[in-house]
Amino acid sequence: MADKYGRFLVKKLYDKAFDSLEKKAVQEHIFSNMEKYMVHMHATELLEHLYTTEKLQVKNKMFESIFGAKLKFIQDTESKETDVNKVFADHPLVKEQVMKRLADQVDTFVVKGLIRLTFIQKIVLFYVKSATQYEIERVLDEAHKNYLALLGSRDGLYAACILFTVANPKQRKHMVKQLKTETENLVDNMLTTHMGTVFLLKILLTMDDTKLSCKTIIDRALELLSQESIVDGTALIHFLCGICASNIKKYFAAEDYEFLNYSQYTSSKKGPELRKQEVVEHFIGRMVPLLQAYIASTGFSDRKFCQLITEVLCYIVKGHIVEYEEFIDGFIEAAKANTDPAQDDIIFKILKDVMKEEEENVKEEKVFGKKVCELIKQDVFRFIKGKGVFTVCHILKSDLKSSVRPSFSHI
Repeated sequence: MADKYGRFLVKKLYDKAFDSLEKKAVQEHIFSNMEKYMVHMHATELLEHLYTTEKLQVKNKMFESIFGAKLKFIQDTESKETDVNKVFADHPLVKEQVMKRLADQVDTFVVKGLIRLTFIQKIVLFYVKSATQYEIERVLDEAHKNYLALLGSRDGLYAACILFTVANPKQRKHMVKQLKTETENLVDNMLTTHMGTVFLLKILLTMDDTKLSCKTIIDRALELLSQESIVDGTALIHFLCGICASNIKKYFAAEDYEFLNYSQYTSSKKGPELRKQEVVEHFIGRMVPLLQAYIASTGFSDRKFCQLITEVLCYIVKGHIVEYEEFIDGFIEAAKANTDPAQDDIIFKILKDVMKEEEENVKEEKVFGKKVCELIKQDVFRFIKGKGVFTVCHILKSDLKSSVRPSFSHI
């Protein structure tokens, strides 16, 4: 495996010619020499192949052998635990010495560009999760220049989230500017994948320079949305909903949420509430005109898009009615004019969800709820013969029940 031809030959033999015993012998040889192979430019390609094609048992043994090779140098513990995290918790000195040795390896990974490999990304994540602020800053000295290579796996994504959190303002600015090159806008591709959108949202929630982050990410996302240039827009819609949603967990996994909110050793000066407010205001101000045009031309046929309409309305009813009353009135008029029964079901769900959000978060006058009551009174039968009955039931359980009850007296 000294060169690329040897690596290619071993890989082919491993896949096509070796039986299970021969494969096991290769694995044992590799695992006993992990210190050497995991920083070798060509050998790492074979390690990556093993990590991405073999069963979980082999992957775990591969990862454990890395730390086992380091733990054998430590003389002050007789622990035979295979769980490295438990060893670290029970023996702080062990952690200090292992991390010190691993720091040199991680530096080598970054310098040689090996952080593109998924098994290396797992090691990097382990390191930065356990490292001190100084140790992470040391990694950032080089990693902030090519951190995008980490976004190939969840482990790499979460490592990138930690690095971005700890990066200083200058490094963050450099990292964001890497998203757009002279030949392509990397934001475009990132908006088509779940992992890409998680990292973009992490930038928006973490970076103090919201003007730069919003211009680079939100403006481009809305441009793509208006052009309908993304065939499957699920990731994009979830990303946009996540920007303004009160409950971001509806669109991202619990583990994603953990790293989106990771703030240990952060260099941010603004409070998270102020930062998010600036981002959401920028987003809503540009999103509303797009939604107005969409509703006018298409109605409520796309369920994913209507999910975005719901989140935007939920944000508006919590203290921004006056600013966007024209948008709300336009939405109510479009809902009133709709004649498609299939779209009615979508409209009823939007109405119910937004009213629920308003009821839970607004103590003053329920402006949106009153507009919905007026809509119901104009055509009661439209609501009670379909899924609109759930919207009506919600109103009848709320403080607005007195305004619609007379409309049902003649039924």
